[in-house]
Amino acid sequence: MSFPDEFDQLIRDTAMKRIADDILQGITKVREKPGLSARRWLWELMQNARDVPNDWNGVSIKVILNSNSIQICHNGQPFSLTNLNHLIMQVSSKSEGNEDDSVGKFGTGFLVTHLLSKALNLKGILKLDNEDLYRFQIEIDRSAESSLELQKKIEVLLEHNRNLKDNFEKLENYAAHENIYETVFEFPLDEESLVHAK
Repeated sequence: MSFPDEFDQLIRDTAMKRIADDILQGITKVREKPGLSARRWLWELMQNARDVPNDWNGVSIKVILNSNSIQICHNGQPFSLTNLNHLIMQVSSKSEGNEDDSVGKFGTGFLVTHLLSKALNLKGILKLDNEDLYRFQIEIDRSAESSLELQKKIEVLLEHNRNLKDNFEKLENYAAHENIYETVFEFPLDEESLVHAK
């Protein structure tokens, strides 16, 4: 490996470690003080839905709770590749100065959802800059004991997204509909997290 390549790899590794460290620290804070997050997790998901308005002048949200999972579904706009990767890496998509009127899509507030579970399944529609649309389903798994373990999980998921044309279903002639909730955040629940979900 040449020195410039080695240097670039070091920068990437350092950035990924920082991302993993921040996520683990955030989850630890949420789980150490569950009372502070118990009321906030749903609000955070609602704010994120609000930040992707649709053509029907308002995003509708549906919550489906059963004994082993909770689904939060909405009919907002499709994810962009930036949105999806920012969610995985826990980076806010909010523009500097918040001029786009977003509340803070997928920023640190999203970490409170990990009060329910450290892993979640996400289904939705991805819209690329060239207008191609893909249906996707990914698992965001943050159940790691170390920064290195979480970093590897993040890298695997980003690599999966990098190869999206092989991993996601391309949609032809797709039309969004007000009554179809394409975005679904699904959190598995155990007895303790079921209490927080209620």
